[in-house]
Amino acid sequence: MKTTSRNSNSVGSTIGSSRSNRNSRKSASAHRGSQGRQATLAAFDQLESRIAFSVSYGNVNDWGTGVQGQLTLTNDTSAAITDWQVSFNYARTIDTIWNAQIVSHIGSQYVIKGMEWDKSLPIGAVQGVGFTAGAGTGVPSSFVLTAAGTAPVTPPVTTLPTLSVAGVSINEGGAGITTAARFVVRLSKASTAPVTVAYATADGTATAGSDYTAVRGTLTFAAGETSKVVRVRVLGDAVVEPNEAFKLVLSLPTNATILTGSATGTIQNDDAAPPVSVTPGITLSDVSVVEGNLQVGVASGYLHTSGSQILDANNNSVRIAGVNWFGFETTTFAPHGLWARGYKEMMDQMKSLGFNTIRLPYSDQLFDAGSAPNSIDFYKNADLQGLNGIQIMDKIVAYAGQVGLKIFLDHHRSDAGNSANASGLWYTAVYPESKWISNLTMLATRYAGNSTLIGIDLHNEPHGAATWGDGTANDWRLAAERGGNAVLTANPNLLIIVEGVEVATSGSYWWGGNLSNAAAFPVRLNASDRLVYSAHDYPASVYAQKYFSDPSYPNNLPAVWDQNWGSLFRTGKAPVLLGEFGSNLATASDQAWYSKLASYLKGDLDGNGSIDLAAGQQGMSWTYWSWNPNSGDTGGILADDWKTVNTAKLDPLKALQFQFPVVSGTGTTVTATPATFTIALSAASTQSITVQYATADGTALVGSDYTSASGTLTFAPGETQKTVTVLVTRDSAAEANETFQLKLSSPINATLTRATATGTIVDDDTAVTPPVVPPVVPPVTPPVTPPVPSLSVSSGRVNEGNTGTSALTFTVSLSAASTQPVSVQYSTTDGTATAGSDYTSATGSLTFAAGELTKTITVSVAGDTALETDETLIVKLGTVLAATIANGTGTGTIVNDDTVLTGSYNYAEVLQKSLLFYDAQRSGDLPTSFPLNWRGDSALADGSDVGLDLSGGYYDAGDHVKFGLPMTSSMTMLGWGVVQYRDAYAASGLLPQMLESLKWGTDWIIKAHPSANVFYAQVGNGSADHAFWGAPEVMTMDRPSYRIDAQHPGSDVAGEAAAALAAASIVFRPTDSVYADLLLKHARELYTFADTYRGKYSDSIPDAASFYNSFSGVSDELAWGAIWLHKATGEQAYLTKAQAIYDTSLSGKQLQWTQSWDDKTYGTAVLLAKATGGQLYKADAERWLDYWTVGNSSGRIKYTAGGLAFLDTWGSLRYSANTSFIALIYSDTVADYGGRYHDFAVKQINYMLGDNPTNRSYVVGFGNNPPLNPHHRGASGVYDGNVNAPGNNRHILYGALVGGPQSASDVDYVDLRSNYICNEVALDYNAGFQGAIARLYTEYGGKAVATMPPAETPTNEFFVQAAINTAGSGFTEIRALLNNQSAWPARMSSNLSSRYFVDLSEVTAAGYTASDVVVTSNYTQGATVSGLGAWDAAKGIYAVTIDFTGTAIGPGTGSSFWKEAQFRVGIKSGLPASAWSALNDWSYQGIGTDRSSPSKTAFMPVYEGGKLLFGQVPTGSLTPALPVTPALPVAPVEPVAPALPVAPVSSATVSFVQTSQWSTGFNADMTIKNTGTTAISGWTLEFDMKANIVNLWNAVIVSHVGDHYVIQNAASNGTIAAGAEISFGFQSEGLAGELPTNKKLNGKVL
Repeated sequence: MKTTSRNSNSVGSTIGSSRSNRNSRKSASAHRGSQGRQATLAAFDQLESRIAFSVSYGNVNDWGTGVQGQLTLTNDTSAAITDWQVSFNYARTIDTIWNAQIVSHIGSQYVIKGMEWDKSLPIGAVQGVGFTAGAGTGVPSSFVLTAAGTAPVTPPVTTLPTLSVAGVSINEGGAGITTAARFVVRLSKASTAPVTVAYATADGTATAGSDYTAVRGTLTFAAGETSKVVRVRVLGDAVVEPNEAFKLVLSLPTNATILTGSATGTIQNDDAAPPVSVTPGITLSDVSVVEGNLQVGVASGYLHTSGSQILDANNNSVRIAGVNWFGFETTTFAPHGLWARGYKEMMDQMKSLGFNTIRLPYSDQLFDAGSAPNSIDFYKNADLQGLNGIQIMDKIVAYAGQVGLKIFLDHHRSDAGNSANASGLWYTAVYPESKWISNLTMLATRYAGNSTLIGIDLHNEPHGAATWGDGTANDWRLAAERGGNAVLTANPNLLIIVEGVEVATSGSYWWGGNLSNAAAFPVRLNASDRLVYSAHDYPASVYAQKYFSDPSYPNNLPAVWDQNWGSLFRTGKAPVLLGEFGSNLATASDQAWYSKLASYLKGDLDGNGSIDLAAGQQGMSWTYWSWNPNSGDTGGILADDWKTVNTAKLDPLKALQFQFPVVSGTGTTVTATPATFTIALSAASTQSITVQYATADGTALVGSDYTSASGTLTFAPGETQKTVTVLVTRDSAAEANETFQLKLSSPINATLTRATATGTIVDDDTAVTPPVVPPVVPPVTPPVTPPVPSLSVSSGRVNEGNTGTSALTFTVSLSAASTQPVSVQYSTTDGTATAGSDYTSATGSLTFAAGELTKTITVSVAGDTALETDETLIVKLGTVLAATIANGTGTGTIVNDDTVLTGSYNYAEVLQKSLLFYDAQRSGDLPTSFPLNWRGDSALADGSDVGLDLSGGYYDAGDHVKFGLPMTSSMTMLGWGVVQYRDAYAASGLLPQMLESLKWGTDWIIKAHPSANVFYAQVGNGSADHAFWGAPEVMTMDRPSYRIDAQHPGSDVAGEAAAALAAASIVFRPTDSVYADLLLKHARELYTFADTYRGKYSDSIPDAASFYNSFSGVSDELAWGAIWLHKATGEQAYLTKAQAIYDTSLSGKQLQWTQSWDDKTYGTAVLLAKATGGQLYKADAERWLDYWTVGNSSGRIKYTAGGLAFLDTWGSLRYSANTSFIALIYSDTVADYGGRYHDFAVKQINYMLGDNPTNRSYVVGFGNNPPLNPHHRGASGVYDGNVNAPGNNRHILYGALVGGPQSASDVDYVDLRSNYICNEVALDYNAGFQGAIARLYTEYGGKAVATMPPAETPTNEFFVQAAINTAGSGFTEIRALLNNQSAWPARMSSNLSSRYFVDLSEVTAAGYTASDVVVTSNYTQGATVSGLGAWDAAKGIYAVTIDFTGTAIGPGTGSSFWKEAQFRVGIKSGLPASAWSALNDWSYQGIGTDRSSPSKTAFMPVYEGGKLLFGQVPTGSLTPALPVTPALPVAPVEPVAPALPVAPVSSATVSFVQTSQWSTGFNADMTIKNTGTTAISGWTLEFDMKANIVNLWNAVIVSHVGDHYVIQNAASNGTIAAGAEISFGFQSEGLAGELPTNKKLNGKVL
């Protein structure tokens, strides 16, 4: 099959691939998207035909794969419009249209016209045109109007912004409680002028005074502002009543129009009605299963062949039943789909669907340097980052081996691309046959000894010039022998898979599918039992071969297949693998082909309905094309979402599948097929329900046809579904379908609606006529002498302990089982440890019985409390019988654990500062008494897009997204810390702060749960948020709200939210029982929602999958939520639920990770161990804790030399902190062994606080040399959007635990803001850490700091940078940049101004007055420059005011934090220049002399709303300013030379080049070349450009009106000699693609 490469954008599009043959080349692709915003598209000015016409557009509905749109046409003229037509561009395809008709549709351009009844629009008429359109993106644009008697018109857009208000829904609250409903009022776009609008509430079903407090007032949007919030107080009560509503109404707008003038506030009743007892009914559903035949599992090892069969190592016939997964052969150089999912997750799904093998196509180019894998989401495939193509292939092969899948590789093509090689051959000029063979042997060698890789398909689809058996240079059969024997030389265990050609004896057939010459000219390999032939076959939809139109179709197909490839299998020449086949199954013809092919592969070789296989034989092997959905003419097993299974394709394959269990010896036999019955309740119950079940015979008999089953089912409260599985006995007898029954009885707390269901066993065996098989003479096998095994001893390590002894264990292993006993002597010797004092010496012998592979040696280690280094001892193997010694020495390490076990730190201070970190992460409306003066209100409009108040809660990390899973997980861990160590918070005086922090999170969780089966699991788009580096107070991006519900489940995040609220209910129960009850109410609802509608939240919210994908699935959160609800309620049903989920889904794992935002297995095991004392939970918990401490049978976690237990690169400290926290709880409440868990935790936490080789703290604001630059937008104080801005962070992010070392090296840490691996901070980093600190406080104490945090002093927030722009005779021109670099907190301002003070004493001394001094300005970025105003007239002090009112200035991206004004002050023209001097001016002192580098000055003070913010002023006060003199032309940067006469230009060119660019602007050079024969004396250049020039050099801006610029020469470059050229440059704000147009030089159009 032929594939296409995927582009780098992995979101919202589907790529196509095409299958090709010599007669057919097809491709398919699709893309999807939606645009859900209102857009005003055009407003038409008055034209010479007196037409004024406007068109607006809005999406009425958007369902993802299409939209309903509305065009609104308005006649604003003084005359009627007749026969109107409108043309526009639109990327979507319009399906239906009403009130207009489509005249033409060419490409993306539409022309529509009015119908008979609306083709004329009277004066003031408004006409709507509606339509529906299919998938696509964008909105209509580029409107052009024509009407009777007029020319086509393309008008500019001149619309005012529109005002809209969004509805809101809020819980009412209890009696005496008031909550705020926040209505968000938005402008459709920023305005350059202030916008005002009046608002007032109006009753609906809610009444002002009793249900809410009425409000009215006026909102004012400053220039640049786009949203405001109106708060309405809702009055709580305890009355059970319907939801109530009121409205907020907008009116009287200025500088805007109202689009949506009213919105509803819904007051949701949250007062529970008395419970109504409902007795649910129980229903039982029928089930039907295919019986199946006995299947022998394959033994571990490689495969080989005999006749038509592929055999395992024990000579059992097996079948390859696999799927193609393409991508390595394309320019992505990796399997496709890794942009959508993790490779392991997909391979797990392949295995679960019954496939046992993957055919993995590749190209020779894959192995070239520079073939970089791409289109991979490394959040989902973290272990693939940085790998090349073959290293990714290694990962695929390795994981296949782990999950029991086999792999064979397919040389699909030479260079990377789609389809087979165009030449039809196995080589190209770039990749000759020698390269083909060398790559084959390289792969064979690379995977030698790895039986996961079972073979190589030598080349995909030879065709065209490729021949078979003619002995020419293009004879594919001979090339296959060369390639195959080369592979077998490198790896003799592999299957050699050889495809056919296109044209042979049978005629023309599918590429690679024609093997009709292979019987006469077989492939000759050096090993006779390694050859497998492979064909490809496709239906008529791919290419209409002539046999598809045969009258006997599809019954003619077995003969066609037999002729081309099937006879090789039928006659026992060799096994045949159908390497590719597939279809979209969109036609009846394709469906008939698929059904017939499935029967043929099963063994019906002649098409008569019976199986033509001998007993014990398997049918043909196969690999379906393809797994990928992006195969254009066949699609794939998966749908376009890369997840949903196409059951129409999969179901016919189930009867052809074969299990590959990993076994040894003769293998195991699959004897039964499960039949699963579903038992359902008609409604959830609040109490436990039980019902008994039992099987009963029908025509099927217990024992011979199925295994009986009986028992009792228990439905926990809220649970609605159970299953019962009955094992059906497999056999190969041809018989009728049989039935048995499952019966229900004795229900408790329910009734039986349907008590009996039928299980149907569908027979899949047909009568078999066995072929005549000649007697087989077994070969004589000479006796084989087994090789002598070798012995090796491992090293070991153990924590010393404080008292008693510890066991240090060494494992002695045999390389292979022996048929006779093996014995070996051993002894210990000292290393740095001393026998007698440190350990007890040991000697003896080990004896391995026949077949045994391992023995252990145990050495007793003595515990002590001495501070010392780690010590070693040696175990040596001695005399051995019946074996050899491969490695006879093992080192045992006695790990000293007697350090840092004292109260080295002030744990109360750490606890106090950790709480401050959570303060810094708060979102929403902050309390008045907030402790951090650098944080302000932010994201107040969160949730307004869905009509809810989702403000509040916590930002996740150094970003501003509210990610639900890590936030709720962090609240659970914080709550657990208080539940377990409340006394620590109380004794340290920090309990009030802790409760406030926890409530800030749980309040938001309640807000995010507006109804039983809805939870908002994310606010903010991760990609959009991460593209902005700045404070949350000034962010402007859209913040969409993402929800889970019954149709889009998220059991993981809902289960975690339930756990958080349940834990918090325990915390608040002693102090606020009402709030605790509310928490528990939501916790119960969330858990029922999570359990009833199961699914991963990251599948329902794709944006979350890119940042916090739920890798662990949902079982861990369901068990975790249940055990916390048990702790909060004491109800047995929740404990039973937690145990059931844990026992079936979580127990017995390796447990080599730890508790995290994703995986709750570990904490669940500890809580269950504590709650039940169950050995299963204790064993799992201790196996995990031992892995982190002393090691277990699976190994031990890595440790740095300084003692950090290192799990993972990203945020290594948080994993150790989480483990330490739970280790302390386990040690305190369940068990410990010599204090190993306690001591481990103390060491890890103290490492983070400073006990490490670098002697540094990893907690910001605490201890020695703490981090100064955590990866945190708000704390950085950056004002220009640059994460790499110089200097340390402007704020101290007290208490934040950073990520820490990024490898298992103590020194691999850098305190760098941009390093989000070492210096990331996050909610979940501190949650477990804080709990552990609370525990250490109980043991070692400490004291909170009296004043914490100390108030930060704002610096460098508002100021002016100024320089001399130019100076001349009688004037001074200033370039001034007003800066807003605010960070306490960061804020935008549209009300800033500055003043420039002048001293006119020299003017008055010369006999002139202030009226003889003029102020001019020809360039500002939104400022108004005043004339002179008297400040202290007696002393001659006057002021120029540079007023930026209405212009937004502040922190953001690029240059948003400063705005420029250039102004000139000087003596009037005609008066003596000597009367003017700037040297005595107050504001002249300290300014820069280089205009390109203005200096910060305190003598140009900054004001906001008239209030002085920064700077120094002279004595005096301002009186009204003098009128501003009309602006003079701006003087050049350098002194102006005498004006040269502007002469006409005979010949010249002007070129433009951008020298650099960024997101908001660019630098450019323009070059004027005199191509004429005479000099140009003085030049003036005119051009149009949308970009705004903010800085210019080597020229002067004479005029800038709209988009039109007039530029004149500077003094130094006015003359351009013939053939010479000059250049000038500028800095501009605007898009990089905005180029100068309509250029004129000295009036000449260029």
